[in-house]
Amino acid sequence: MIYLAPDLVRDPKEMENTCISYFSKSPNWKLLFWDDKSFLWVKNLPKFKELIDKHEYKYLTPYNYAYNKNVLEKGINEDMVTLKKEIDRQKLELPNGVVISSVMKMYGNRIK
Repeated sequence: MIYLAPDLVRDPKEMENTCISYFSKSPNWKLLFWDDKSFLWVKNLPKFKELIDKHEYKYLTPYNYAYNKNVLEKGINEDMVTLKKEIDRQKLELPNGVVISSVMKMYGNRIK
């Protein structure tokens, strides 16, 4: 599933009542890519296991930052290694991204 949300950074509420919310909450879908305007999920199926293991964003997502901060907190408190990998990847792929910049302003002092 590919979703393009060109106004996402101007209006994060776009995530609340759209398929972004559905896919972000569903264990049947795994987020493999996101930037400030788009998302890419794959169905959580054995044939995608290698891609999911390598590319899944478990903690650092725009949806979690806006609506599910407890997931980011879980990453900080229980799985910093994975969260740090996700942050490093996002900074590499989109160093000036609005979402990653906002996350770092809010959580940067807790992410070592």
